[in-house]
Amino acid sequence: MLSMKRALMLMMTVLFLCGASPALSATEYGIIIDGVGVVSDVKPEVKKGRTMVPIRVISEYLGADVKWSNGTATITNYNVLLQLRVNQLNASKNGAPYVLDVKPYLKNGRIYVPLRVIAETFGAKVHYEKGMVHLYSAPLFIEGRQVKIIEKEYQYTFGGTVEHISGNVHLSAMYHVLKGNTSAAVAAPTEYSWSPNLSIQGAFKKTLQLRFLDTHGESLAQYDIYHDSLDGIGSSEQREFRLHDVQADRWYAFSHTALEDIYTISDRAADQGLVSLISSTMP
Repeated sequence: MLSMKRALMLMMTVLFLCGASPALSATEYGIIIDGVGVVSDVKPEVKKGRTMVPIRVISEYLGADVKWSNGTATITNYNVLLQLRVNQLNASKNGAPYVLDVKPYLKNGRIYVPLRVIAETFGAKVHYEKGMVHLYSAPLFIEGRQVKIIEKEYQYTFGGTVEHISGNVHLSAMYHVLKGNTSAAVAAPTEYSWSPNLSIQGAFKKTLQLRFLDTHGESLAQYDIYHDSLDGIGSSEQREFRLHDVQADRWYAFSHTALEDIYTISDRAADQGLVSLISSTMP
């Protein structure tokens, strides 16, 4: 079930936050993204004056997904699709031709690509300072105000947690998943809360609350995710989900797949040391 999976993820997150040391990794590998050292088991290389990096590691730190098939690497996030081929300068970006100045190459099972190409493709700026490479991703703005963190509250069967998620790429990715699922408007449920009376037909239980906070801690947007009263029957994929845009007080059909996308983004942020546990009522 989804709740058990998230409980395990919480334990892993706490262990990671206690033991990880991004600053050490930054010193060792020389690449810092939004203040976080890139953790990788392979080092960047310099070819023809260009910093070459393993494509999967850097892309995932920038909030993108990487797939490899038949010699082609496909890197995507919510608004960019970049396709590269090993040992070829010709590439494509959102279907349009795109020419590299250094060929990607395969070494020890890793595809190396020019760092600046990947960074700038996904909206990050590159700065070199004292032998270190700094990447700065574009911040998320909602109605002209910059988002600093997402406050994520989750309720398990017994207890719950409140976490803060940072990292511009993760904030933007999560916001676009939510906004991308606001096309199928529906009526508000008969009853809805953290603990509704699930014996009432049409009652929905809130499972996740996401608040986008600005640099002063003020809420810019809030999205609540609910599931139906199906309890102990079938799997989480069989549930009905609803998304509530709290500021606009509008309801939308949501999906298990979209919810998993939210958790994937959150888990990736945790892997990078960008999730802080604020409070927990877990036993």
